[in-house]
Amino acid sequence: MPSPAYDPLNFWNEKATRSGGDPNRAVCHDDPAENQCIDRVQRSMVRAALQRISAHPGWKGLRVLDYGCGSGRWAPLFLERECLYSGVDISPAMLDLARAQNPGADFNVVTDNRIPYPTVEFDLVVSIATIHHNPPDQQELILDEIARVLKPAGHLVLFESVGNPDPNNPVEYARLKQDWIRALAERGMGHVWYRGGRYFILCSMADRFLRVLYRGRPRGTKRRPNAILATDALLDPILGRLLPERYQHRGVFVFHKLGTARG
Repeated sequence: MPSPAYDPLNFWNEKATRSGGDPNRAVCHDDPAENQCIDRVQRSMVRAALQRISAHPGWKGLRVLDYGCGSGRWAPLFLERECLYSGVDISPAMLDLARAQNPGADFNVVTDNRIPYPTVEFDLVVSIATIHHNPPDQQELILDEIARVLKPAGHLVLFESVGNPDPNNPVEYARLKQDWIRALAERGMGHVWYRGGRYFILCSMADRFLRVLYRGRPRGTKRRPNAILATDALLDPILGRLLPERYQHRGVFVFHKLGTARG
C-alpha cells in the first residue's frame, strides 16, 4: 500500500504553495506539457459525463458542489452555465488559489471530512481526481458525506483512478471499477454511465519500446519528450476510450441518487 508518510493536507498545501499561481501545476504535475495532456483528457471525459445528465431542466440555478475543487480550475465550467456553484477542499492554500482565479465564487474548507453544507443541499456533485488521493478508510467517509449532501434524484459525477492499487505510487489509492460502483450502491446511488481513459498513451508505448530496446536497463532520464506529449494531448481523449478496460487507468462515472426529488 502507499506510504503512511503521505499526509494529504500537507501534501496539497505544499503543492499549492509551490505552484506559482498556476492552477494546473497546483493539482497536477510541474511540467506544463504533461499538464496539458492531463487537462485535455479530464475535460473530454467530464464533459461527456455532464452530457449524460442533461435531463436537468437547464443548468441555470442548479446547485452544484465541486468536491476537492483544488485550485478552482473547474469552477468556470459551471459558472458559465449560471449554476449556483460551491467548491470545497481540505487545503486552505488551494482555496486561496481558487478564490484568486474565481473572485466571488463560493469556496469553503473541508475539516475532518465534513462537507460544510446541509443535508440534501445539492442537485449535482462532481469530484474530479480527488477521492483516489485519500486512503481507503478516508474514501469511505468522503463518500458518506457526498451521499449526505446530494438531493434525492440528484447526480454524482466521479472521475477517479481505476484498477488495482499501485504500491509504487505513494499518493494514489485506486479501486477497481466495480469497487467504485459497489461503494456508491451501498450509499443509495444507481450507476448510470461509465467511460474509461488514460493519460500519456503514446509516451507509455515509447517507454515500453525503449525498455525492450535497452533490455530493461535505465536510460538515465524519465522526462517525456514534448513532441510526444503534445500528440498525446491531442489524441488521448479519443484513444483512451478505445483501449481495453485493463489499460484504462482513469474512469468517469455518473451516478443517480435513488429517491424522489423534493419540490
